[in-house]
Amino acid sequence: MFKPPLVNIHEKLNRIDEEWQPAEPIVGRVTSSLELLRAVYMDPGQPLAARLRAALGAIPFEHPRLTLTAQLQGLGDRIDEQLKERLERNAQEG
Repeated sequence: MFKPPLVNIHEKLNRIDEEWQPAEPIVGRVTSSLELLRAVYMDPGQPLAARLRAALGAIPFEHPRLTLTAQLQGLGDRIDEQLKERLERNAQEG
């Protein structure tokens, strides 16, 4: 049966994690969760699977998504007026 490539990658990463034994604890050197993720993905002594997972976890905090926000002043009043007019028109026609 065909498995999507992502499933196969996760299975391989889990197998690598199970086989790996840590050389030294990292937790004592960090003060925040982002620092822990950075310490893991920047440590060449960590297995590639752990480094990749840490890097993926840190991406949203290191490179936030750009979003566009529009502020439309007065639009709410115009929509309200248009809605009232159309409701009145429909009531007169129907």
